[in-house]
Amino acid sequence: MTSNSILFQPFDLPNGAQLSNRLAIAPMTTFSSHSNGTVSDQEIAYYKRRAGLAGLFISACIAISPTGLAFDHQFIAYDPAAILPRD
Repeated sequence: MTSNSILFQPFDLPNGAQLSNRLAIAPMTTFSSHSNGTVSDQEIAYYKRRAGLAGLFISACIAISPTGLAFDHQFIAYDPAAILPRD
């Protein structure tokens, strides 16, 4: 493959967002959140190692309500404290 391959060209989504390339990282469950569902340093490092490789990251399962938890160490999105930006 050459650097001119269509895979490495930007791609416009129907909603107007633009991906830097046409590569996507599929959802992979890492079981690396804290026990309270917040993102751990281990998970941040996981994504940082892959940053810049793909135009799109699809996250693994994330609970959107307390009754939606499927397993221990699953990320949560129903508590703003779990999804706020970190320093």
